[in-house]
Amino acid sequence: MTQLRLEDRIEQIRNDITSERYTTAAKESASIIEFAFREIFRRSIGVVDGRTRAKALEAERKIGGPGKDIGAFTLGELVRLFRESKLFEAYSEATGTQLRAITMIDFGQVVILRNRMQHDLYEASRGEAQLFLHCVENMLEAFGILTLEAAEEVKPHPGDLRVEGTRSSGKSTRREEQRASSYSARMKNEAQRIGQQGVFHRPLDIRMFDFALHGLEQPVVGLDVGCARGEVTIDRFGAFDQIAKVIGVDRDPECIEQAITSHSGDNRFVFAVLDIEGVPAEDELRRLLAQHAPQGAPVVALLAFVLPHLASPIRTLKLLRSVLPRGSKIVVRTSDDGTKLAYPDPEGRLGYIVETTERAPRHPDQMHGRKLFHQLYRAGFRDIRLFVEPIVLPNLTEEERDLLYDVHFSHRPNWWDEAIKMGDLDSSAQRQVDELKNVLEEYEMDLHDPAYFFFEALFGAVAAVH
Repeated sequence: MTQLRLEDRIEQIRNDITSERYTTAAKESASIIEFAFREIFRRSIGVVDGRTRAKALEAERKIGGPGKDIGAFTLGELVRLFRESKLFEAYSEATGTQLRAITMIDFGQVVILRNRMQHDLYEASRGEAQLFLHCVENMLEAFGILTLEAAEEVKPHPGDLRVEGTRSSGKSTRREEQRASSYSARMKNEAQRIGQQGVFHRPLDIRMFDFALHGLEQPVVGLDVGCARGEVTIDRFGAFDQIAKVIGVDRDPECIEQAITSHSGDNRFVFAVLDIEGVPAEDELRRLLAQHAPQGAPVVALLAFVLPHLASPIRTLKLLRSVLPRGSKIVVRTSDDGTKLAYPDPEGRLGYIVETTERAPRHPDQMHGRKLFHQLYRAGFRDIRLFVEPIVLPNLTEEERDLLYDVHFSHRPNWWDEAIKMGDLDSSAQRQVDELKNVLEEYEMDLHDPAYFFFEALFGAVAAVH
């Protein structure tokens, strides 16, 4: 990610004005204004009351529609967002910050001028260039912004609603939507698969936990985001005596109820319903930490295969970075279908399985592993240690090969089944689902072929909160 060196860029804008490069100065200022709006939105959402926050997020959804969030808004859409949600006023009231200089700016005229320069080859005057620079300086000063990061949110792969019926069909028309996957721990056989996944991926998690806990002052508090029924929560955090209390959160009330029932005997563990992307997530997470964590105690937060299912991974990571105490660590585990290699694969079964999964509506981001470092860095984390765990088929026992199939392949038709059930696809898609299931049966036999080579990599990261 490229940091925007504001002092240098603003000085260059001033030089451009002095050198009579007014349009260049105005365009550069406009780009900084866009970034500033996104950063101010993020900061405002974190401090305003719940009703204003809900109003602002609803305005974001209304303006962006189903396929766009604030990271892709134009300057005009950003101005409209702030106008409709009254975020400047709410931020001023919540923090006591004086924003009179900003509220006096006619951002509507700024948008008009920016559009004329962008689309009509309009040449800005000296006064107009100075107006843009004045906007930049006022926004940055009022909010104390020293460094801006581009507010791009990495989108999960959008679902493809056009059904291709044969294995050889390689291309499809995508709907460019940003949305969370339809994942639920109550999907078919998912409870059993989560348990198997916990066993299969335990070595990587333990390595990352060892690294994360090193040097942390005790007591340490654990936080499992997306804990499902709590099996992995108990196993991972329970393996370390220095973790005094563990909070497991999940958006599914039924899963949390089962977690509470199944693990009520250990007072170290508490479970609560929390949608990490929901409107009250930040307030609720702060409340849980205040209730169950000693003040100032470092937190080790686990996100195991959570980020690929989210609509905005970077926004969630930013939320955690803002809520967790300094000195805390987050531990992330994910995967990437792009690392899957096989030989021989003359019928292209592996490629077909990967491609068909990617086309399923509301599926998670199957190519997330390559994005993990980028997303952590964009969210403001810096001390990031990456971990890679190779899975090499010839090194696995027969039992481990069964686990590999059950954990990484058996669930893939679920996305298509869910899409049909939810009405995203009609029943004609069943042919595609049936073919995928047949190919998976064949692939399960491939994984037990002693002459077959398969490789993939799990990705993990430990990042510190500063």
